[in-house]
Amino acid sequence: PSNKCNQEFTRKELANHMKTCQHIETECPYCLRFIGKQDIASHLKECTWLPVKCSSPNCKETVLAKDLPKHEEICPFTIVECNNKECQFQCPRSQIKDHLIICPYGKIQCKACHMGMLKKDLKEHEKTCKHIKITCKYLGCGAKVEREYFDDHISSCMFRPVPCPFCQNSFRAKELEHHKATCDELEVVCPGCHYTMKKKEMKKHNCIQFLATLVGSQTSVNFKQEKLITEQEATIEQLQDTLKKMQYNLEQETDKPRGQCTFCHLFFPADLVKECIHCEELICDECE
Repeated sequence: PSNKCNQEFTRKELANHMKTCQHIETECPYCLRFIGKQDIASHLKECTWLPVKCSSPNCKETVLAKDLPKHEEICPFTIVECNNKECQFQCPRSQIKDHLIICPYGKIQCKACHMGMLKKDLKEHEKTCKHIKITCKYLGCGAKVEREYFDDHISSCMFRPVPCPFCQNSFRAKELEHHKATCDELEVVCPGCHYTMKKKEMKKHNCIQFLATLVGSQTSVNFKQEKLITEQEATIEQLQDTLKKMQYNLEQETDKPRGQCTFCHLFFPADLVKECIHCEELICDECE
């Protein structure tokens, strides 16, 4: 009989039976265990020492079946998902680090105010962050000031352009006072004749010549004033003559009844004044 299947055979038949008997144990070529021929196929499917290929298409590694789970955890060709919430990006494990650097759903802190946010929101945040430093726009300054205080800096920056109140040219704020002291348009007083003029005129100013010109122009003014006075005196004489004639004519009519206008206070013949229909006062034709 076969010592495995317990069937009885003749010595001649035993040799042939041994070749096909499923109960005869055979050695697994991978784990070296002895397994019955009838179980060898199922054993090979579960043998942990069986060499298997990585499930990743681009991976050419062959590992023991028992090591496959560990290999797949580190295999650079295994497709993995980004571990940032809301991000559904997938790539080989070897590329995931590069993705995490630029992933818009990764968490990041604003370097200025240290507020936490997603990377995709950082640019929009930086547009309004009060603690972001902005470089002064004025040439030569280069100061970096937090946005919260930037307007105050701009209005007081020593490099901002400021117009000179005398010549209207623009100068840096820190240079303006020095310029004003030397500006050609600055008004100065001559210590000799006390005439006020621009500084650029002071270089050519001659006190004697100036005073002579001033006296000449004053004489011309006086002449014009005297001429005007003469004309006014002539006008006054004409008015006086006219008044005398009016008084004479009035005296000629003394015997005639007269009335005084309440409004202009002049006397007129009685037929030239009448009672006002509104106030019953005497009124002349002119004032009516």
